[in-house]
Amino acid sequence: MKKCEVCSEVEAKYRCPRCELQTCCLKCVRQHKETSGCSGLRDKTAFIAVTEFNDRHLLNDYRFLEDCGRKNSNASRDQLKRTSNKPNFLKVLENQARNRKVRLRLMPYPMSKRKHNSTMYQHRLKTILWQVEWRFPEVEYSTIDRRVPETHILGDILDKHFSVDADPVVRHRLKRFVEDREPSCLVLMERRGATQSDTSYYQLDLKKTLAENLQEKEIVEYPTLTVVTQGKLSDYKIVSCDILTNDLKTSDGKQPGLKDKEEGENRLSEKAFA
Repeated sequence: MKKCEVCSEVEAKYRCPRCELQTCCLKCVRQHKETSGCSGLRDKTAFIAVTEFNDRHLLNDYRFLEDCGRKNSNASRDQLKRTSNKPNFLKVLENQARNRKVRLRLMPYPMSKRKHNSTMYQHRLKTILWQVEWRFPEVEYSTIDRRVPETHILGDILDKHFSVDADPVVRHRLKRFVEDREPSCLVLMERRGATQSDTSYYQLDLKKTLAENLQEKEIVEYPTLTVVTQGKLSDYKIVSCDILTNDLKTSDGKQPGLKDKEEGENRLSEKAFA
């Protein structure tokens, strides 16, 4: 055995991953680092001749590439966390939703719902144009309406999927809903904030506007509405009116509606788009 290259008294037991100097104990390892300035960390990019390359070197290279990928991913995520400023049009949208007693939650851009959400505030019409997702669990079908004016009656929005002008294939798939219609056809919206084991729903009014139906509710990106027949209503837990009126206050920590400062910011944002 070769002797320790620091003290030259005892047989070496350890080899420095960085410079391959051989030492016998912790004291000699520390002395080596102090005198030479060696970090003791393996040089992951050091040249290795093909004749010396083995499975250990291959594994080290693989781990090095994995580590690079992980750090790159973490750096991207950290950048997203640091980016707290939202574009003005999203601030306006949130404020306009709050004015309508709607708690709108917007996700970070890389999230699928954020990237594909077409909801916007139309300044000229002073109207929110909602993206609405419709789900028909009884026939395992879903579809999306883009930029639906909040002033439209909910029943009219739904009816276009059942009308004779609708896609014949889709209309056939929704046959049971076409036959039932009102009052047997019901529209539900999942209540946000409830635990997964206690999922509950609001029952919406088909004769009211979309805006009226969304009041006092929390929405992530855009409303997702579930359409069921009367016979399946018992499968869903419907929340009471008391819970409905208190939900938004609880989720926001304050009464819905903008404060004076928020209203001022909203007006300034609107002028930027005028």
